Amino acid sequence: CCGLCGSWTPFSGALAAASAPPAEVQLEHSTIEYELPSRGEAEHAAVLFVLDCSLPRSEADALKELVTKLISTLPPETRVGLITYGEAVEVHEFGARSPPSV
Repeated sequence: CCGLCGSWTPFSGALAAASAPPAEVQLEHSTIEYELPSRGEAEHAAVLFVLDCSLPRSEADALKELVTKLISTLPPETRVGLITYGEAVEVHEFGARSPPSV
């Protein structure tokens, strides 16, 4: 289930078998595109920020200011996600309705 939009990616069990792994885990596929079925009225887009925490302090401060400014321009109903990386990768969930699932 996507932590940002709450949608499940439809995936047929018939596609996954030990002798024929799904495309997502095959090395020759570098990108996979999914299409969600139409659910009627369009929802607001989710915004996912992926930030490098190993930046020099001055660059990190500038990035923080930029992201803060950008978030303030988003409509209130916009879902926002944050992934940070440096020594480790962390997924941050804001206002999650259930415990984080990573």
